[in-house]
Amino acid sequence: MVSPILSVKGLVKDYPGVRAVDHVDLELIPAEVHGLVGENGAGKSTLIKILAGVARKDAGAIFLKGREVEIRSGEEAHRLGLSFIHQELNLVPYFNAAENIFLGYPYPKSKFGTIDWGKLHSDASHILEQLGNPLPTYLPVTSLSRGEQALVAIARAFAQDAFIYVMDEPTASLSEEEVQNLFRVIRWLKSQGKTVLYVSHRLEELFEITDRITVMRNGRVVGTYPTTAITKAELIRQMIGQTVNEITPASQPLQKGEPLLSVEGLCGGRIWDISFTLHKGQILGLGGLVGSGRTELLQMLFGVLPISSGKVFLNGQPFCPQSPADALRHGVVYMPEDRHSQGLILNRSVLENVTFPHLNALSWLGLFPNRAEERQITQ
Repeated sequence: MVSPILSVKGLVKDYPGVRAVDHVDLELIPAEVHGLVGENGAGKSTLIKILAGVARKDAGAIFLKGREVEIRSGEEAHRLGLSFIHQELNLVPYFNAAENIFLGYPYPKSKFGTIDWGKLHSDASHILEQLGNPLPTYLPVTSLSRGEQALVAIARAFAQDAFIYVMDEPTASLSEEEVQNLFRVIRWLKSQGKTVLYVSHRLEELFEITDRITVMRNGRVVGTYPTTAITKAELIRQMIGQTVNEITPASQPLQKGEPLLSVEGLCGGRIWDISFTLHKGQILGLGGLVGSGRTELLQMLFGVLPISSGKVFLNGQPFCPQSPADALRHGVVYMPEDRHSQGLILNRSVLENVTFPHLNALSWLGLFPNRAEERQITQ
């Protein structure tokens, strides 16, 4: 039996009103790709934050190579040989790709003691090429797409010579080609004796890349299985505690309501000749690869981006929002892909974030907010 390279025993983490991690045990062995799955709120990200030194455990122990360790900070986690790709990219927006990739590491120095910018960019380019995705390293990351920013965050993790790589939803913003390039690098890491803890909601990825899978539910580990010994249906049952058939209602004939939103020949930016109709009471799915224009289409319908040509009808009336405020007045809301930079003001309270779009209605002369009404809305 191979000795584990990392062992978590009885790990507990409490937040006000909830136990996020409940006596979790987990073992990783050398040269394996270990999947970690569970529904939202199962405790996966909290467990990773504890290993990264971002959150402090309330009970339990962590062992690396058989030795108990206390991980009090991200710097300490790196020193111990752990590297992380977090769900949130955590990039410095106006730094370029090279600066972000080596952020937190000593920058190379010239013989005069100054930063050797040429070598910094050369080293960054080399890592990106290993990932199969050469990017312009001199541009600020704000000018890169969400998928390209994700690749910069992944490259930053690989800039460290670690022995355990923890990846939390690394492919969420990647195209299929970029995903396969990442898998190629993961397989190479495994061949070098490295260990990967891989978190994903995409079950097909887990069956393609992992050796074992641990399932979490409600903060607890419910089982660890060799990937070849469990089916997708059984994995889902372990995640949610019941079979899909038990929670899926019997199919009903599709009842279409009146047309609510009609789009005809919409064009603008990379969007070209898009047409569809959304009916009342209907959920319409919109799919496509990264860069296909899904986000741009939604932003045009919300007034973030201009519509060049085409027609949009809302409840049978012409609709061409000039701004998000205009779209909101017509009853159209938008939940952006990047919640942190586009959907929330992180240094303001939950109450303020919920009520920001309604300040005029909740204020007297637009200046004095009615706090009682604000609190009532958020309850």
